Amino acid sequence: MNYSTAESPHIKEVTIRVTDLMEARRFYTEVIGLKVLKETKEELQLGVGEHVLLMVRSGAEFKKLSGKAGLYHFALLVPAREDLAGILNHLLNVNAPIQGAADHIFSEAIYLSDPDGNGIEVYCDRPKEKWQTEDDGSLPLASDPLNAEDILKYKNQWEGLPEGTVMGHIHLHVASIPEALHFYHSILNFQVKIRHGNQALFLAAQDYHHHIGLNTWAGAGVPSNPPEAAGLIEYSLQVASAEELARLEKLLQESDYACKRGENYILVKDPSGNQMRFIL
Repeated sequence: MNYSTAESPHIKEVTIRVTDLMEARRFYTEVIGLKVLKETKEELQLGVGEHVLLMVRSGAEFKKLSGKAGLYHFALLVPAREDLAGILNHLLNVNAPIQGAADHIFSEAIYLSDPDGNGIEVYCDRPKEKWQTEDDGSLPLASDPLNAEDILKYKNQWEGLPEGTVMGHIHLHVASIPEALHFYHSILNFQVKIRHGNQALFLAAQDYHHHIGLNTWAGAGVPSNPPEAAGLIEYSLQVASAEELARLEKLLQESDYACKRGENYILVKDPSGNQMRFIL
């Protein structure tokens, strides 16, 4: 079960910029297993079934830069451990650029990056009763080695990302954890689930382990990612109702955050310049 789909707001889509759209197309379809749902000379809409999860746009003049705020990784959540097994086996067969893998207690994850350095996580959740939640709703920070041998006992055939895959969460480089905490928690009311000093913070809507991860591993006080570089353009979060969208707009206005309101969306940047879009 994909627990993130029950929460509001939850991550719906991520939009990134790349240097070579055709190279990105090959990578995201042949290696990651997303399907092309719509295609133009400037943009790919990629997803599973009929659901767009990733928008890939051309226009980057150079690959992702280090020492900048922006995307650390976006995370594709598959429905079951058996699905992760099929994906891991496929990634090994095609010699994909796997950068790491971890057991986070609440989830099991594989990490890699696209040809431009945009980070990707593919993961599955463990059942909620195994999350080791504290009395205050927080979770322990754990990055144990992934038991790949045990996962690969499943003999799932790889046929791309399975039905039911969603964009589970996003993880961002930010300039300041205290500033990000104020914006995401104090203003937008995301719940703090995991803290790692002033280096990392993980927040969620309601009971999920995290919808948004934040870190200063690129450096404290880093500038925003420039538009000429590959990286994040924006990410969208779906809300349950027009009333919730109006409530978010009011919270931002009361805190003097500039936001753009459309008919069915709110567009706003966090203190580090990461753009987010709340949508119905």
